[in-house]
This record gives sequence, C-alpha cells and structure tokens, in this order.
Amino acid sequence: MMHSASDQPSSEKRRFTLPRRTTSIIITLIVHLLLLLLLITLSPPRTFIPMGGGHLISISVSDQNDAAKAKSQSKAKAATKQSKTTAAAAASKPVPPPPVPNPNSPEVQVLRLTHDEMVGLDATLRSHSNNSGQQSADASAGDSSGDSEKAGTGAHGEQLYAAEWYRKPTDAELNTYMPHNKIGWGDVACRTAPRYHVEDCYELDESPRGSQISRGVREAAWQFLVRPPRIGGHVMVGEWVRIRITLYDRESDLPAGR
Repeated sequence: MMHSASDQPSSEKRRFTLPRRTTSIIITLIVHLLLLLLLITLSPPRTFIPMGGGHLISISVSDQNDAAKAKSQSKAKAATKQSKTTAAAAASKPVPPPPVPNPNSPEVQVLRLTHDEMVGLDATLRSHSNNSGQQSADASAGDSSGDSEKAGTGAHGEQLYAAEWYRKPTDAELNTYMPHNKIGWGDVACRTAPRYHVEDCYELDESPRGSQISRGVREAAWQFLVRPPRIGGHVMVGEWVRIRITLYDRESDLPAGR
C-alpha cells in the first residue's frame, strides 16, 4: 500500500510528541516526590505507641525548683539517717548505775530515838521557841526609845504622834490661808501619806479661841511635808500626827512653823 506524501509529516510529528510527554510526566513526578520529601523533613517527629503489648516510656523535664527540692530531700534523708545513727549509738552506750549510798557517810546518818526521847526533844524545842519569842518581844520593847513622841488622842480615838517636819512651810505658803493680824497657834490632826504628804486633816484646837488659826492650818496642810511616825524602829505611813503652827508678831524674826 502506498502512502501519500501528505501522511509522512503526521507520522513524524507523532514520533516526536510521545517522548516529550513521557519526559514531562517523569519530571512532574520527581518534583512531587521532592516536595513530599521536603514536607516530611520539616514536619515534627511523631512517636507511635503500638496498641497492646507495648512499653510506655515517660520522660519528664525538671526545672531548677525540682532540682533544689530533690537536693533538700536528699539532705533531709542524710540528716535523718545521721540522727538515727547518733540515737542508736547513744542507746547502745551503757548507762552507769546510780551510786549506792554509804551508810557510814555523814550525809546519810540517821539518829534513831525512842518514843520517850522524841517527847522530851519536842518539849525542849517548844521551850526554846517560847524563850526566843519572849526575848524578841523584850528587845522590841527595849527599842521603843526611838519611837516618835505621842501627842494625845484624836477625835475618833486614833493615836496621835508629834509631827516631825521633813520641810517646814514658808511664810509665803502660810500667809494666803492665815488670818491677818492674829498672833497665836493652831493644831490639826492629819494622816501621813506617801512622799511625806498628809491627808484627811481636821482641826483640833487653837489659841486664842475663835482666831481661825486652826482653820488656816487645815487649809494650808496640802503643802506640808511631814515624816511618818516611827514605831518599833519601823516607819509607819498612814499613822496620824499632830501639827501645830504658831503665828508670831511680824516685827520679830521667829519662824512661822513649829
């Protein structure tokens, strides 16, 4: 069969077209494979755990706090172990027995007395105690020479003692309360208080009568500083004292307070 001249270009065109398509397909496949390989390389690794019969591996990442905690726990365990070792050593150390008292030693000597001797010793001790008490009372009575001077009895039966000034009042302290142009004296009774002060004062007597000198003394008494009475060698704060203030002629140099 004879082909015409027009069929030859068509066959040649097909012969050259088929290899080109094959080459394009191969290149496309290669490019896709490279892209797939690139994606696999860039993606994070995955851990696959087989279902059933596999082994689970747990990995924990500890920070500095966990490390410090573990270190402290290790030290605590070491200290506990050391304390137990010390306690065991102390327990194993033999304890010396308590000393046995020597019956011949003076510290443990016992005086054995019969019933009659005990009764006699008790009577002797009682007699000695009574004699000591009497001697103490006699000594106290003999020391009464240093007591404050008694100055009568107050309006309510209280014992009064003669006042002894800690500091005498000045004319300026008295003039505000004393009647003017009066000469005489006034007595008051006061209870001694701490820091040499007096309180609860009341009027006792005055001369001349009706001169109001005792009233002035009572009103000025808050400024007085008086020593408490001494009884049996003791200072008795709270006891009562008798205070007298004497007014003299202003032309004289005699003190205002007695």
